[in-house]
Amino acid sequence: MKKHKPDIIVINGALTRYEGFQGSSMMGPDDIKKLYEMCKESKIIPVHMDSYPHCTYTTKTMKKFVEDNKYQDRVIVPVDGEIIEL
Repeated sequence: MKKHKPDIIVINGALTRYEGFQGSSMMGPDDIKKLYEMCKESKIIPVHMDSYPHCTYTTKTMKKFVEDNKYQDRVIVPVDGEIIEL
């Protein structure tokens, strides 16, 4: 990320949890925080929050996380079917 400095970063941001498995197969809020701090010029778009039953973050909880941390200037949380123009 530091080398290529992308303008837009789209991540699977639902933070999955599986019984018997530590960690997550998708990124989550901690990862968004790291990206936000590391990639100061990038727009970050977390997706797939409501896609699978093992996702611990929904679109609603992700939007709240973004608002609580005042990341709205660079983190865009789309709702299902939304078209984002950048």
